[in-house]
Amino acid sequence: MSLDLVALQAFPKVCLHDHLDGALRPQTIIDLAAEVGHALPADTADDLGRWFAAAADSGSLERYLETFLGVHAFDRRAFVLLGRVHRG
Repeated sequence: MSLDLVALQAFPKVCLHDHLDGALRPQTIIDLAAEVGHALPADTADDLGRWFAAAADSGSLERYLETFLGVHAFDRRAFVLLGRVHRG
């Protein structure tokens, strides 16, 4: 399939730039981190969700970028993550 400029411009822009950390439920992140022994800054889904929200609203790029470490520390499981994104 080939895409021309008109077709690309018609795509919703959110679909062109979606990060796993924004697409996974906090509980899914907790479950996956536990499977590989990765420590997170929160133990419950509610607390982890608040941690992500606080970082996103902090006004600090450095603080916001800390959130990527929570998800990308286990990127080797990308196919598992993608499968879980589709299930919610």
